[in-house]
Amino acid sequence: MPPKRKAPTTDEDDDEYRKKRDRNNQAVKRSRVKSKQRTEETQQTVNDLRVKNKVLEDKIKHQTKDLKFLKELFLAQAQAKSDKLVGVNLAELLKSSDEETDEADNKESSRKKCSSGSGRSAGSRRKAGTSKIDLYEFDPIPVLEEKEHIPFKGATVTLDADPRKAAARFYEIVNDRRSVRSFSTRPIDSTVVEKCIHAAGCSPSGAHTEPWTFCLVSDQNIKEQIREIIEAEEFVNYQQRMSKQWTTDLKPLRTNHVKQYLSDAPCLVLIFKQTYGFKADGSKKQHYYNEISTSIAVGILLCALQAAGLSSLVTTPLNCGPALRSLLGRPTNEKLLVLLPIGYAAEDCTVPDLKRKPIDRILVKY
Repeated sequence: MPPKRKAPTTDEDDDEYRKKRDRNNQAVKRSRVKSKQRTEETQQTVNDLRVKNKVLEDKIKHQTKDLKFLKELFLAQAQAKSDKLVGVNLAELLKSSDEETDEADNKESSRKKCSSGSGRSAGSRRKAGTSKIDLYEFDPIPVLEEKEHIPFKGATVTLDADPRKAAARFYEIVNDRRSVRSFSTRPIDSTVVEKCIHAAGCSPSGAHTEPWTFCLVSDQNIKEQIREIIEAEEFVNYQQRMSKQWTTDLKPLRTNHVKQYLSDAPCLVLIFKQTYGFKADGSKKQHYYNEISTSIAVGILLCALQAAGLSSLVTTPLNCGPALRSLLGRPTNEKLLVLLPIGYAAEDCTVPDLKRKPIDRILVKY
């Protein structure tokens, strides 16, 4: 069967077709504009809701912290007046509200896990070196024994009766100190070092936790093992871990991975910071500002050694802490902070001719 022929179109038909096409095109454009506007409005609404939600979340977090603080305060006050609360179960009294708080925290954590896919919410991440004590672990009795406060007259043991002369003398002592990398094998009196460590133990510390351990090593075999551990890691440090700028900046000091002073110095003092401690019952106790406190103690030790006529070198062996802790049999709550070789400078010892900053470059008066 032959195909049908299309009927010839007139000019009027062409005009009508063009008009319909134009109308359709205009309708599509209007639809797209409206759709874009609705999308933008929806996105703006979502953004506004996110901001409001964040404000509410922050408010809830602050209120939760306030609530926990009030609970701890209440428990502490109740403990102090326990004779007036006979028969009252404090744990049961606070249990329901604790469960509600925990349930809200769990829901929030689950929501963040689903939205981020990370498996861990940002609020659950803990900073290195800190430990979290749960509300149920709160102890209203301070770890530090409460004692009577006694009168204190201020400093009575000084280098000179004249404060100006005393300050000047102390400056002369510490200004005479230099870091020594070449030690004599001449023996030293260990009781002198022990007394200097005793002085370092007088350092202030956060909540008087005294979070430090001083390991005095005089045994030659152990010193050799320490040197072997450190030199193996230092070789990798200088070859790979330390940046080119770092090794370049160390060139004036003429340092490298070889640490002969570790076996030459008569003794080594390894100072560990205790990240936490233990109560009499074996439970953990917090050590506040443990690194800062231990660092202050190291500063006092350096001054005491210098005052006793002994030279030292401050070293911070990179990536050696765990191995050295294991070698000395120290517990896991102790982290190596500083290692000090101690002794007398060798006869051929040299140091770079460095100058210290003048007082007007380190002091700002108000």
